[in-house]
Amino acid sequence: MSATVRTTATALAVERVLDAPIDAIWRILSVPALHVAADASDMLRGARSPRRIEALGDRFTMDMQQGQEGPHYVTVNTVSDFVPGRSIGWIVNAPDRPLGWGWRYDLTAVGPASSRTLTRLTYHWGDADPDALASIGSPMPAIPAEVLERSLELLEVEAALTPPPDDGPEAALLATGSRPDAPVPARPPER
Repeated sequence: MSATVRTTATALAVERVLDAPIDAIWRILSVPALHVAADASDMLRGARSPRRIEALGDRFTMDMQQGQEGPHYVTVNTVSDFVPGRSIGWIVNAPDRPLGWGWRYDLTAVGPASSRTLTRLTYHWGDADPDALASIGSPMPAIPAEVLERSLELLEVEAALTPPPDDGPEAALLATGSRPDAPVPARPPER
């Protein structure tokens, strides 16, 4: 299914119906450690904490890299939109200075069985720091609509792979943002 793309001077939004219920999509979006699997930008490398987002103002730190050869960096994200099962968004900052661009997902159940979800992904920079925007070195949006469209496709696939919560050990793993099938990063040998 094709996506609807809307662009303004300070935002880019991509919207399409995903073949997944809201609760499956929400489980991914509310756990930053699961964001990597649903990101097509090739910049996210992982979350520093597996903690689930639970409220407006929560913060989560992400390890980032620009492509395979670019520099590694860290972002500190502050949750700016939070309505459980409906919308979630965050503002991206560097550890030492504000950046101010952000991401937001809006979810609406579709169909009588609510097995599909109209999902809008918005990338916005209206409140971004002008010096931070200048440092990007390209006009906004720095991430094109095609990448956001692909991110929604990946989110749909990941939602289909995410099992529903239960009271067993799988639920405990999902609650902490760990996936039983996820590779464990190698640690350097201790000296």
